[in-house]
Amino acid sequence: MVNTVENDVLGYELALRFLDEEGDTRTAAAIRGNGPPPYLEGNLLAKYARYLMVLNTVMARRAPGDGTHFNQLADVFLGPEYGLMDKVNWVRGLFATFNAVYPQLLDVDLATQAATLEVPVYFTVGRHGR
Repeated sequence: MVNTVENDVLGYELALRFLDEEGDTRTAAAIRGNGPPPYLEGNLLAKYARYLMVLNTVMARRAPGDGTHFNQLADVFLGPEYGLMDKVNWVRGLFATFNAVYPQLLDVDLATQAATLEVPVYFTVGRHGR
């Protein structure tokens, strides 16, 4: 994310467009009830999660090739790489840190704060590269 607030607003708007296209007025109304981000009060994780879960669905449906219907959240819980306690601790960590850490990102705008970075960039094009 180059600009956290701009990214969040664009994601919020994309989620609402998707829900409107799907005819899911109930979820859209719940998201609109929070208004657009940034959220500064209350349970921030719950407010952001409401539209981020929709974006997870958008990405799963639009993923190319082998990634079609990929669901990042489901993979956290269904992937064999981690045991039950790892998964429980992942959720606990998310709840413990999001409300404290995310507000610190509100002033991040890398377009102005780090407009130029001198690092090498390499592109590798694979089977689904464009």
